[in-house]
Amino acid sequence: MRKLTTILLFLSSVLFAQSGIISVQVGTDSITVRHDGSERNCGSLFYMEAELVNDTLIITEVDTGDLAFCMCYFDLEATIGMLPPGEYRAEVYGTDSLYGTYWGGTDFTIPGIAVFDEYQSECLPLTKATNDTAFIELTVDGFNLNLFWDTPLINCCLIAEWSAELIGDTFYVVMTDVGDPCDCVCPFELSVSFGPFEPGEYILDFEDGEYGYPAFTIPGTKESVVVVGSQFQSDCYDINSVETETIPKNFKLHPAYPNPFNPSTNVIFEIPEISNIEIAVYNILGEKIKILMNDKLQLGKYDITWDGTNQDNVKVGSGIYLIVMKSGEYLQTIKAALLK
Repeated sequence: MRKLTTILLFLSSVLFAQSGIISVQVGTDSITVRHDGSERNCGSLFYMEAELVNDTLIITEVDTGDLAFCMCYFDLEATIGMLPPGEYRAEVYGTDSLYGTYWGGTDFTIPGIAVFDEYQSECLPLTKATNDTAFIELTVDGFNLNLFWDTPLINCCLIAEWSAELIGDTFYVVMTDVGDPCDCVCPFELSVSFGPFEPGEYILDFEDGEYGYPAFTIPGTKESVVVVGSQFQSDCYDINSVETETIPKNFKLHPAYPNPFNPSTNVIFEIPEISNIEIAVYNILGEKIKILMNDKLQLGKYDITWDGTNQDNVKVGSGIYLIVMKSGEYLQTIKAALLK
């Protein structure tokens, strides 16, 4: 089995895993995941991806920036649409290291169905409507339900107060007038939102069925709606320069050690720039028997291990083997002797 250990991965966040503070802010119609004080390369430029796996919200900070010879701190955030009620965990990862970096996580809770985004028009002219023209209209936005009510003639000093309860698949909504009674009536336009709901089929019970019992559907699954709506990256702060004399200036494949070896040997190699690297083992007949590395790597110094097996992970026999490193036009070969 291949074992890869980065000895010196310069300008890479793998050196700073678990830095910063992960937090989640739950709003009425969105969730914001924050990563404050994250130490990264100065040239980092991120966009965020989101995925929900069971009850774990995975945020990946994808670095598309240019490499710079300094480190600094960033504050990052990603906002996604609301999730159904429940207990969740947010986990934050980055791509700005060899095989990804885990930055940390935190638990958060999406509470039950809430009332939000209430709107009440001014008292409308009496010619606007009569009791016979009143109606309601439902729309669904993600996991939320929006209710619009073109009211009949009601108390012109109306102050609407909304409450709601979900029992089974029936959603009961009540509007209570908490305003002072006045000696006049008029129509209003009212709207309100409720959520989040679990995906499913529901029936609305409003005004004792005065407008029927309309059905509404919260579509999809949790996973289908996790989309990053907005994101933020602060300016780079608290900059620390990197000593450039420690950065590899050339491609180099060091001798294997130990050599001779049994059962495994290590090979150190250096690359001066982001490169596609292949390191493979050949027998004395020139046959490729094992690929130890075939990846695009950041500049730095690496250590890989060959455990004396072939591509099928079967132990090979004693003898002399060639370890070859290729990158573009660069080619270097070293020998390693396996003893049994």
